[in-house]
Amino acid sequence: MKRMLLGLLASTLLAVPAAAAEGGALPGISESVESFLASRAGAPPAAIFAPAPAEGLTGWDFRVTSWLLAPEAQMDAEIGGSSAHLDSDFGDSFTTGARVEAVGRTFGVLAELEVSGLEDDGSGADYTYDGLRADLGLILRVVDVDAAAGVRLDLFGGARYQSTDQDAGAADDDDAWWEPFAGAEARVNVLFADLFGRLTASGFDFGPTTLHWTLVVGLEFDVGPLFLQAGLRYDDANFSSSSGGGYSMDVQSWGPFVGLGLDF
Repeated sequence: MKRMLLGLLASTLLAVPAAAAEGGALPGISESVESFLASRAGAPPAAIFAPAPAEGLTGWDFRVTSWLLAPEAQMDAEIGGSSAHLDSDFGDSFTTGARVEAVGRTFGVLAELEVSGLEDDGSGADYTYDGLRADLGLILRVVDVDAAAGVRLDLFGGARYQSTDQDAGAADDDDAWWEPFAGAEARVNVLFADLFGRLTASGFDFGPTTLHWTLVVGLEFDVGPLFLQAGLRYDDANFSSSSGGGYSMDVQSWGPFVGLGLDF
């Protein structure tokens, strides 16, 4: 049996040079070798048999966005028995922040930081508010059509850190806590710009936040490697806590915003 196998192997090996000498083709072998060498033509010897690049290391979109708005606001606040009602005008409050996103074909991550401040006279007492919000979450890209329409839909959610510092005359309070957040962002290409909208909600009775939701609608314009944003934002938040002397706050703010960002 061994002699038969050795004889078959020897005859096969002898047939290869014979076929080559007669100009015959070896089906499936010569074509594969020729195709492989053609694909590596011009490469240095060390790179001819180098492994192909790993899949999945490309195709990620990175985006950094910053924004600024000075909205009008209406607030009812109570801190340790002191109450205040505010109707702030444009310029009495401010909000600024930045958002970083890294998204692959389906999944991504986000980080966002925002600070805000409000100062106005209430019902016989000066009132000031300073807030900080930090988000860290995941992104799920549900729809991504790169045709002329440029339709895209993302869902996102994660953990939010929130800090508040309030001062109403003789009473003051500061607090900090963690809470969940979730939202969605949709965009579509309209002529020379992208129309986008983002809705975010947080709290859901975790910590002092009953519900905090934000709606942003705007246009985005490409300017070389940068992009500009302009639009409107509405924000509604309800907080209530018994920490310290206890406080509650119901605030709505609205107004135009401008943004600047970079895609890479």
